[in-house]
Amino acid sequence: MAQVCPQCKAINDDDAIFCDQCSARLKAPSAESSKHLSRPTRINWIALVILAAVVAVIAWLVLSPSEPSTRNPHSTEDLSAMDSMTDIKVQNDQAREALKNDPLDTDALLVLYRNFGLINQPDTVRPYLDEAISALETREAELGEHLEHVALSLAYAALSGGDLEGGISALSKLVELRPDNPRPVKLVADVYYEYGDDENAISWYSDYLNQTSPEQQGQDYWDARVDRAVVYMRSSANAPDSSRLQLAIDELTAVTDAQPEFWNAWYNLGQAYFSAGDDELAAQAWRRCTGLAADDIQRKHAEEALANLQPDGVKPPANESAAGGL
Repeated sequence: MAQVCPQCKAINDDDAIFCDQCSARLKAPSAESSKHLSRPTRINWIALVILAAVVAVIAWLVLSPSEPSTRNPHSTEDLSAMDSMTDIKVQNDQAREALKNDPLDTDALLVLYRNFGLINQPDTVRPYLDEAISALETREAELGEHLEHVALSLAYAALSGGDLEGGISALSKLVELRPDNPRPVKLVADVYYEYGDDENAISWYSDYLNQTSPEQQGQDYWDARVDRAVVYMRSSANAPDSSRLQLAIDELTAVTDAQPEFWNAWYNLGQAYFSAGDDELAAQAWRRCTGLAADDIQRKHAEEALANLQPDGVKPPANESAAGGL
């Protein structure tokens, strides 16, 4: 028996879940128990070896004391290494001097964070960042409309050096100084999202969504809702029940209803249904993705997800979700 879409009145097959014409929902989703699958970790050992070598070299260049060399003083290799060591030390000395003159010299702070971040010592730079964050408040009037740019530059410098706490501190100060601007709130949530801190990500996304609307923030609003749903889904494996997975399904369903052409929302809705054990609904969502794909990459993701839903038991990884802003 054919189904008539309640929105556009198009005729659909009896087993269809979504309207082929307008994407409206034809059947209410069923909340099934979660069967969350872990995503296998794939390690690129070659990349790790290269990275370890780079870190070792930079560590020697930045931290090694000047000692007499027993190697050939005319060696091209030695001269090149000495030049590199001198260059980095000069860079660090110049950056420190610049920050003494102006704690908000973000270029100098970035130099220090990049050099010390490569050897996993961002804490060495943290006192300079703390002084810069304090200067944001004391020089707020002087900075005026440029305060947001400076604060974001401080956060970028810290995060580029692997200082998550420092980056969050800079963004949190911006939230404090510009309480009427929701953008920094979303940025804090995005940082926690990327670093896998699910509880803080959910909290900050919720704060952002509670103080804004799609009319005010446009696509950023819908991106935040999708990203919060992804965090719900990602954290559902550690939840005592399936409530978080159902929260993800409800959130993504609401987004696809409001934004029926939003590819990322449909793709993640498919992932959520798959995690809930409903392959039929997952397939329906991913089929919508194939028609909405804006490029070959999106189309390939959707087609691969569908292709892996086969009777042989091979399934797509449940945690491979697309961030709202991608």
